[in-house]
Amino acid sequence: MTENLVKRANEFIIENKHLVNQEFRQHYHMMPPIGWMNDPNGFSLFKEEYHLFYQHYPYKESWNEIYWGHAISKDFITWKDVDVALAPDKEYDKAGCFSGTALVEDDLISLIYTCVHGKKGEEIQEQAMAYSTDGIHFEKFEENPVIKTEDLPDGIYPTDFRDPKIFKEGDHYYCMVMAKDKINGGRMLLYTSANKKNWSYVRDVLPFNPEFGIMLECPDYFILNGKAILLMSVIDLKRQGFRFTNKQSSIYMIGSYNNIDGFVQEVLEEADMGFDFYAPQTVQTMDGRVVMAAWMQAWEESLPTQDLGHGWVGSMILPRELELKEDVIYQKPVREIEQYREDLMQYENVLVTNQQDCLTLNGLEGNSIELYLEADLTNADDFTIHLMKTKEEECILTYNKSLGTICFDRGKCGYEIISKGFEKEQFRKFELPLLENVLNVRIFIDTCSIEIFLQDGMRTITSCVYPKGKDYGIAFSAVGEAVLKTIKKWKIINN
Repeated sequence: MTENLVKRANEFIIENKHLVNQEFRQHYHMMPPIGWMNDPNGFSLFKEEYHLFYQHYPYKESWNEIYWGHAISKDFITWKDVDVALAPDKEYDKAGCFSGTALVEDDLISLIYTCVHGKKGEEIQEQAMAYSTDGIHFEKFEENPVIKTEDLPDGIYPTDFRDPKIFKEGDHYYCMVMAKDKINGGRMLLYTSANKKNWSYVRDVLPFNPEFGIMLECPDYFILNGKAILLMSVIDLKRQGFRFTNKQSSIYMIGSYNNIDGFVQEVLEEADMGFDFYAPQTVQTMDGRVVMAAWMQAWEESLPTQDLGHGWVGSMILPRELELKEDVIYQKPVREIEQYREDLMQYENVLVTNQQDCLTLNGLEGNSIELYLEADLTNADDFTIHLMKTKEEECILTYNKSLGTICFDRGKCGYEIISKGFEKEQFRKFELPLLENVLNVRIFIDTCSIEIFLQDGMRTITSCVYPKGKDYGIAFSAVGEAVLKTIKKWKIINN
């Protein structure tokens, strides 16, 4: 394949990105300049800048032959689009450069990705690598593919062998790759290499469990407070009460790990309780924090910016700092977002009762905001926050004290989002403990997204919403009496 697809894609983006409809473009979330975006890839720190690559098709707002888009930031909030990093320009990846990760070694950054090729509908998935010394322009290994289908253990479909996670320990490189077993279950395979070019299978990272979904995707592995953590996304993970209600759920595992014995699981939990959170991936910052990105969208649901022909689809979550406390991974927005706050609006000790239809407060509105509140529910049965409230629309966040549950409902807000999966509910509900009868909530609204951090980040809810109205209001209601001890609201300004 001789055509320079990288150059062609970059020229197309520059010449056409101004045509993207701005109605639902966000203010402080990373988005593609044009076209399709899905999974984050290669999240890394290279030469004192954070690099986030992503699955990208620049020519249309739909998934197709996938490229790697690329953006760079110094603070996780303001992102600079740079050249497309990878294009499907080789025989071994002409059907797409699927997801992968990055490894930084001094002045060299290496990308490992899934290269897809073969007859349509029967495409083979293998693993390939590319490298760069400037972090912008990448050369693919002459030895590609470096992990081939012939390197698979018995019983694996070569059509489902993807999403490599690379890391280095001592003098050896290791790579975790997701695969599908022929008895229809997901597996995580471990490979090792001395030179990144010749790889050999070691073992399965996890014990095989045919009940654990039909396919695992997008692994990440890191250490947090001395514990081994695995992040992954699972297709058709069986629903358990309020848990795993999405067609594809993202989870974390806490445990212990070594390359000889594999991973020993102690805790398994859902990474986010909302509708739109997939393929999480982390980076370690210069000051030692672990920060997570994820695709803020979902497979197998309608996409309003696609249906409306807006020329783009997809964005990333507001990156989150991770902290492990008592076998729970707490998530908090990166502290850098606080530098973008303006125009603080503050209230204290506001009473919300069932005598009021809906309580509104002056200044609590906007489509690019942060809201923080602490609600004392000692004398309340239910407490509700009405978000993105327009004349006929709203999203509803309700805490039910007797059940000890919180429920987020987006069904009455904006363009209908129809799930093609097995769960068509437009609400998410789950158990959440109060802390001395107090609920604390931190909410970020950005044009077409809501991210909710509950009880200091013990649980999160991430969802896309596309209101038809333009003036987003906030209101409160209660059954009984709720006291809003503190309310703070900022505009988030990112010019």
